[in-house]
Amino acid sequence: MFSTSLLMFWEVAAIVGVSSSSVVKWAARCMGCLDELAKAQDHAQELESQVQDLQSQVGDVEAKLKAEQDAGLLLKDEADELKSQLSDLKGDLASTTDKLEEER
Repeated sequence: MFSTSLLMFWEVAAIVGVSSSSVVKWAARCMGCLDELAKAQDHAQELESQVQDLQSQVGDVEAKLKAEQDAGLLLKDEADELKSQLSDLKGDLASTTDKLEEER
C-alpha cells in the first residue's frame, strides 16, 4: 500500500515539478507516521484487553458480593428465627416459674 502511494506521489511530484528529494522526505515522514499509528493501534489493543480483563474481574467480584449478601441474608433470617425461639422459651420459662411459685 505504501509503495503504491509513494509511486503515485512520485508521479504527481514529477507532474507538478516537485523535486524527488521532497518526495523522499515526505515519504520518510509518512513512514514515521505509519509506525506511530501502528504503535498506537497496538497500544489500543493492549488497553482493550486490559479493559476486558478488568470487566471480567468486576463481574467475578460482583458475583462474589452477591453470594456473600445472599449468605448474609440467610444468616440474618436464621438469627431472627433463633431470637424468636429464644423469646418464646423465655415466655414459657416465665409462665412455668409463675405456676411453680403459685403451687408453693
